[in-house]
Amino acid sequence: MNSQFRQNRWLKLGLVFIILPPMLFFIGTALWAAATYDGICPGIMDIAPYPCSRWEYIGRNTISPFSLGAQISICLGWGLFSGIAVILGYLARRLIGGPQRLR
Repeated sequence: MNSQFRQNRWLKLGLVFIILPPMLFFIGTALWAAATYDGICPGIMDIAPYPCSRWEYIGRNTISPFSLGAQISICLGWGLFSGIAVILGYLARRLIGGPQRLR
């Protein structure tokens, strides 16, 4: 039972390691957008800069098609990196052998 609890603890810790940093990155991006708001949304390609609300500015800098693509690529990159790290850590613990149970 203790071994099962320990294994679940490492699995939960691994999931937190995979999920939490991208969430913090997204929240940090939204906070950065809120902090840098100056009342004008920047222009893109053929759209000239125009006055906008704070929420529109935050949305444009976090979930617009261009910024959402960047957010997704960063999250996928982190998920791939950390997922491989968690899997290798799990395999290393299995191969090296954790605490052995007495039979």
